[in-house]
Amino acid sequence: MGHDGHHEIIKMLDKIDGGRWSSRDTFRDFCLMVDATLESLPAHYAEIHKTGTWAPDPPETAKLWADMTAKYGKPAWETFARCFTILLEHDKEDYLGAVFEEWVTQGHNGQFFTPWNLCKFMSAMMIGDRDDGGVPELSVQVVAKYVLTPIGAAHVAMTSVEHVSEWVTHNLETATLALGEGIQELTPISISDPCCGSGRMLMAAVLQLPEWVRRMNLVYVSGIDIDADCVLMTKINMTLLGVNFHARCVNALLDVDWKNLPSHVREAYEGPLPVDPAARDETIKEIRDSILKQGNLL
Repeated sequence: MGHDGHHEIIKMLDKIDGGRWSSRDTFRDFCLMVDATLESLPAHYAEIHKTGTWAPDPPETAKLWADMTAKYGKPAWETFARCFTILLEHDKEDYLGAVFEEWVTQGHNGQFFTPWNLCKFMSAMMIGDRDDGGVPELSVQVVAKYVLTPIGAAHVAMTSVEHVSEWVTHNLETATLALGEGIQELTPISISDPCCGSGRMLMAAVLQLPEWVRRMNLVYVSGIDIDADCVLMTKINMTLLGVNFHARCVNALLDVDWKNLPSHVREAYEGPLPVDPAARDETIKEIRDSILKQGNLL
């Protein structure tokens, strides 16, 4: 399927849509279902390991499934599932962003994202060209202290970050077990994008780091965008990559003192968005209006 795999998703979503709803509505529903599925995986895994059965869905998730079944019908579930499978098979590519650009917005309001190859090129210049490969020296020292020295591989730590990264990547399970509580001493790597779009630039930056850094949850990603659908895409892409993330829908250019916002608006901003599309849009509108009012833009 290669880099054109997102066209398969467009064809299938377009067939489901059939002109009955806008492409944005169908795409948003698909993203909501993908997000709900990914969020439920840890609970399902734990329950299957414990009892051999699926975990019950939270009320909001159960309502989402019921609403989507009523809207699209059961035959559409297989098609949605195939689209989801494509995302899982290409978790290191921004297929969601490509579908959003080509099928949903078609450049409306300037929503063309930075091309993927350019994102990779910029990340390679910012991270790949550094002597430390983007990995804090302290983290390498901690790995040497808790992992390499006890097992007699201290000579690896005396070479370079690249050699340490290569060794840990090929011995990840051993390194993780040996690290133990030493993981508390590791220095997380923070990556931020105040206009994240689908999270494409963040993805490129994360993938430029050594795999062991990501697998040990040492990457913390934060993304901001004024478009709620973009924030949702970023959340899904970061989840597929398995990194810690914090994504919020807000205008990063506004000078807003969050402490002066109404308490219920602050709570809505800090908490998860409602799964129900109507409630989600209403919450986003209230947050946006409160922010614009404080910035004297409303």
